[in-house]
Amino acid sequence: MKRNKKPLLIGALAVLLVALVVGGTIAWMTAEDSKVNAFTVGTFNEPGKDPKPDEGQDQDKDESTTDNTDGFLTETEWVEDQTFIPGDPVAKNPNVGVGKDSVDPYVFIFVKNNALDTTATTDVATYGPYFTIEHQWSTVSDNHDTGTPNAGQIVTPTLSEGNGATSGAYVDGLFMYTGDEAVKTLPALLKVSTTQDNTYTGELFETITLPNGNAEGIDTENANVSVYAFIYGSKAGVNNGEEGSAQAALTAAIQWAEDIKADPSK
Repeated sequence: MKRNKKPLLIGALAVLLVALVVGGTIAWMTAEDSKVNAFTVGTFNEPGKDPKPDEGQDQDKDESTTDNTDGFLTETEWVEDQTFIPGDPVAKNPNVGVGKDSVDPYVFIFVKNNALDTTATTDVATYGPYFTIEHQWSTVSDNHDTGTPNAGQIVTPTLSEGNGATSGAYVDGLFMYTGDEAVKTLPALLKVSTTQDNTYTGELFETITLPNGNAEGIDTENANVSVYAFIYGSKAGVNNGEEGSAQAALTAAIQWAEDIKADPSK
């Protein structure tokens, strides 16, 4: 998995494991991709090929797949050492997938925007690079959780107010895969294909843009936008809120994202 930190704006990728601990015992299945290990109850298999652009829900067919993916989270169109020009979208397409025979998962992506020079501005809504999410993804806010979020760790997506941003553009936050569900209050299962080797959610977004005229707010030495994915295994026949349910997945994902938001090293 590539982790890039370049001037102006960089995409850094990671997929992390959250093993919920209750009384010293692992509470339910999740998976990580951080080059350490993958805890499983059932299985999460990494996909064997990179996805085509938009694979899953809005599939394009203009690019061949490639072998040897590096984990569950991939970007097929990100190019290292890109030059960002305010107002000019740059290709960046985070996509989460699992391999054949995996347990059907609930999938979440957290975007942490570290692009600002905080000595100059903290207004991420105006100055932060922004993106527009695809239809099979929805926002997650901390008020989905039954607990009380920690101060300074809120993970509700921030709407972009940057010059040139359209309605529905975001600069950061937690998002959940909801597929084609009409009601998007809970995550939907990513139904793993029984005939294909790989199943992908489809891209969270396709491009990322630095707002017009706002480059002065960017940390030109250390700017980056980090993308993290969380995969939570489902369990048939459970009640809402119990381990393996959509509500339990949502609660776990919020806590996971809050921990990342609070960690200055990420």
